[in-house]
Amino acid sequence: MPKDKFKDIQNDLHISHSQIFTYQNCSLKYFYQYVSKEPAESESINLFFGSAIHSALELYYQACKNGNTESLNSMVECFENSLILDIESADVPILYSKAIADKDAVIEKGKSMLEAFYSSVDLTGFEVVAAEMPLSATLYTDEGEPTDFKLVGSIDLILK
Repeated sequence: MPKDKFKDIQNDLHISHSQIFTYQNCSLKYFYQYVSKEPAESESINLFFGSAIHSALELYYQACKNGNTESLNSMVECFENSLILDIESADVPILYSKAIADKDAVIEKGKSMLEAFYSSVDLTGFEVVAAEMPLSATLYTDEGEPTDFKLVGSIDLILK
């Protein structure tokens, strides 16, 4: 790409953890997903499951940060709502597994995981400083020169 064209788009360039992970695991998938922006033919239920669990844990830690406690029922409700919303808004078929064959099984798995978390989490002696804190950092060359690329994402949890 000519250098002057690169300068025109440099403000839009960023690299996320997901992009790096995808590239390391399958450069062809990276190409289709991020370069040619081909729509996915299907999505794994694992993506929706992970997002929903993440939402429930964020709810818990945000409450702790604000000096409150979140109930297990609220966490489960957050998980279920997030999961169902994502499933219902999916544009492609969702792939389930033999172990988790349908939406009800996914909800039960999530409930049991949240129950295990809730009964075992102990933040005694810790302070929740941040939950879902945005992160952006310039990437540097091997020679220490800044590039036009940024690593962007969020830090799930910071404890003190």
